[in-house]
This record gives sequence, structure tokens and C-alpha cells, in this order.
Amino acid sequence: MPSILTRPSGGAAAPAPSGGYVPPSDWLELPTPSNNEIYLLQAVFDGFNGVALSVNVSSGTWSIEWADGTTQTGIASGVTAESNVSYASGGLGSLTTRGYKTGVVKITTSGGNITTFNLAKQHSDVSSNSTHPWLHAKWAASSMSTRPTFRSTSVEADLLEIIDFQGSNNIVDQGFLFQNMTGLKKLSNWDFSTSTTGTSVFQNCVNLIEVSQIDGVNFSNLNNFARNAESLESITFTSLANVSSQTYAFAETYALKSISWTSPPQASNYFAFLFNSGIQNPPAVGGTVTNYQSVYRSDGIKIIPAIDLSNATNLSFWIETTNGSVARILATGATVTHSVANNLLDVDAMEEYANNLGDGTGQTLTTSGNPASGAWDTTIATNKNWTVVD
Repeated sequence: MPSILTRPSGGAAAPAPSGGYVPPSDWLELPTPSNNEIYLLQAVFDGFNGVALSVNVSSGTWSIEWADGTTQTGIASGVTAESNVSYASGGLGSLTTRGYKTGVVKITTSGGNITTFNLAKQHSDVSSNSTHPWLHAKWAASSMSTRPTFRSTSVEADLLEIIDFQGSNNIVDQGFLFQNMTGLKKLSNWDFSTSTTGTSVFQNCVNLIEVSQIDGVNFSNLNNFARNAESLESITFTSLANVSSQTYAFAETYALKSISWTSPPQASNYFAFLFNSGIQNPPAVGGTVTNYQSVYRSDGIKIIPAIDLSNATNLSFWIETTNGSVARILATGATVTHSVANNLLDVDAMEEYANNLGDGTGQTLTTSGNPASGAWDTTIATNKNWTVVD
């Protein structure tokens, strides 16, 4: 059996630090892999435990030690290996509160590099759609050139809660990589730096809580990036300076309270934060953006960041919220007709924003429905050639 570590007894997940995710304490813990090693934690039930997978290597062969200690060696690159893992094996962990035992699977190569793998193969004795038993995937590789497969049309990944990658890859297209993985709760250390797209990477990952910092330096878009990842609490990016579109990027991410990036996207923001009720202080985007339609059309936002709106040509519904939550607008330079109506802007906040407007030529600023309405000095805006509807 591969060397395994055990967690303290008891089945409940330990409290997660800073709102992060911690796996159940009665799962076996996976060892730290060396380069070109894969460890998988398998749920082993009292019954049939047919499982299959394949690994591609740059040269030579690969080998696998299954959770019950049986081994297969000298497997050719891309060939599927399978096993019906024994529930009676003495090498498994104790029965968990979830009703299964856990076992560790170890994959090695004869010296070649792991280029990709497929965890969603169907065991030959299974004739209908199924869910593979992987709980945690942890591996190290430095030459992955093809995206791995975690789920397929016939094999779901509903039990897979943790993906932990240690290394780098050369995968150019990582769009849709984790889409619809409803069991995924934590992604650690995945290398996004070579991907040119962020399209739908985490879309519909409804239980995803924690993601390591994402290097999006080569992303061209974030369309639907984390749409409906409704449990995600925070996300941090490096540079997103090459992003030109982020339509629905963070829509329906109801638990999201923090987004940050070292360099902002220069993106059209159409519906970027639509119906996001968690984030209160969204980040600013780049000053070359022109389309802000519905960018902050979201519940819960309190402060609009210091965006340079001097290039904006469309501010339709840009901060429309159903509960009127915006209390301060730090944006500057707007020169097109728009509305900040029906929010929580008091006199100081309204006059601050008016002072930061660009010069208008008869454009309309609608400010009605705020605490400041009827009380703030509208001449601040009218002296800049704005028409004020208060």
C-alpha cells in the first residue's frame, strides 16, 4: 500500500480557517506527491467498487497501486486501467460518517512525464451513467500539455471535493475546465498562466468555496468565469490586463464578498456582477473600458470603486440594485447620460459624485429616490452642463 496519513478520528469537517474549506476529519490524508506522481482518495463502499482511469505519459509506461493494495504495472500511455476495489481490504481507512471507507490510490511512471489523465473512464462492468468515487485528487507534474478530464457525459464527478495540483503546465485552452463539477469545494495551486481563456472555468460549481490565487495574465476573457458558483467566498487574480470581455463573469455568485486583482481587466463589463448579493465593495476595472451596461446591477453593493468613466459610452443600468444599496460612488469623469437613482446616497455622497463628473453637453443625470434628493446642491452638476432629474 502507498504510505498514508490519517486524520484525527471523527467524521465532521473541522472549522475552516477564514471561511475556507477543510475536508472531513475521518478521511485518510493524501501524501505529498513527487514529480509525475498522482494520489487519489477513493470512496470505497460495501459492494461493487468498479473504477477506471487512464494516464498519458511522454515516454515509457505508468503503474497504479489501487486502494486495496492490488497493483498493475507497465501500462501503456493512454490505456485504461480498471479495478473492483475490495471493501474488505485491511489497508482502507475506517468507516466514515458518510457511509464509506476511504482508500489511497498511487500512480507513478517509469520515467516519462505525465502529460494528461482521465479520471472519468467507465468501468467495463458498468453499462449506465455513473459517478466516479474520487474524493481528492493530488498530483505533481511539470509537463502537462493536455487538459485533464475529471468528468464526462457518462461519468460524473459529484464526490470530488478537492483538486490539488503541484507544478506547471502548458495547457493553452482551459475554458470550461471545471464547469458543472458540483462536488468541487477546493481548488489548490492550479496553473492558469498559459491559458488564453477563462470562459466558464467554474460555471455551475455550486459548492466551490476556496480557490488559490489565479494567474490570468494570458486570459482574453472571463465570460461566465464563475457564474453560479454560488458558494465561492473570495477570489484573487494576478494581472487581467488582457481581458477584453467579462460578461456574466461573477453573476449569481451569492456568497462572494471579495474580488481582487493586481492589474484590472480592460473589459466590457456587461452584467459582470449581475445578481451578486454578497460583494459590497467590487474592484475597479481599467480606464479603457467603454461599456458598463449593468456592470454593478447587483444587490448588496455599497461602494462603487474609483473607476475612470471618461471613456464610457454606455452606463445603462450600471448600478441598478433592487434594494438600493449604494451609499457612495467614487467613480470619476462620466460624460454620458446615466442614473444613480433609488440608492442610499446622502448629500455629501451625492455632491462628492457630482464634483467628480466630467463636463456634460446637456446629458442627463438622474438622482431621484436618494436621501439627498431635494437637499443637495444640483448646481454642481448643472454648472458642468448636466441636466439633473432629482
